[in-house]
Amino acid sequence: MSDRSLRSSEPVWMEIARREIGVKELPGPGDNPRVVEYHKATTLRASEDAVPWCASFVSWCLESAGVESTFSARARSYESWGKALARPLIGCVVVLSRGPNPAQGHVGFYAGSHGPDHVKILGGNQGDAVSISAFPRRKVLGYRWPTEVPVPRETQGPAEVPLPRDAAAAAASKEAETEPRNPPDSVTPPPPPTSTPARSDNAGPRPNLWGRIVAGLRALFKRNG
Repeated sequence: MSDRSLRSSEPVWMEIARREIGVKELPGPGDNPRVVEYHKATTLRASEDAVPWCASFVSWCLESAGVESTFSARARSYESWGKALARPLIGCVVVLSRGPNPAQGHVGFYAGSHGPDHVKILGGNQGDAVSISAFPRRKVLGYRWPTEVPVPRETQGPAEVPLPRDAAAAAASKEAETEPRNPPDSVTPPPPPTSTPARSDNAGPRPNLWGRIVAGLRALFKRNG
């Protein structure tokens, strides 16, 4: 998906964040007034750009779009903000871990994937500036979305639409028609014959005929004897 197609469906706060790309801390003792303005969106209200400002930037972008933020300068304050997403959406808030200290972290807006193992984050205080940088996906603690803003329907994935009852019944009927009515393994073999098969002509003389022959031979021998 191209960057242009992604931007066409971006939320307002993401568009605001993009316009800030390039804002950076000033070298030396001076402070960038734009970064100080980000801080004013939090309860900390820091007056120096050297104070970590990734959460201040997120809060400022959200508030500028009319979305309630955490008003906190702590990155991990966004772990429980809004509602959790099962997968990232362009513009959602991404909370990441930073180092072994569970109180430390980083926060920014999801700007896409960077290969299978990294995510692109549009955030503040990334190289002392507002930029888009890649972070390891394994450091992601959560993807968050504003409670008061509906999740874009086109990014929720297609829903499975059940067939109407009539169409489902027709499909089941058609499937039944394609089944063989008498499968080969269910054919009943014919019953064995119950009557005794007839004798063939070469099966030999019948018993009563043999008796007559024997009796005639005895009479012949008796007469000649």
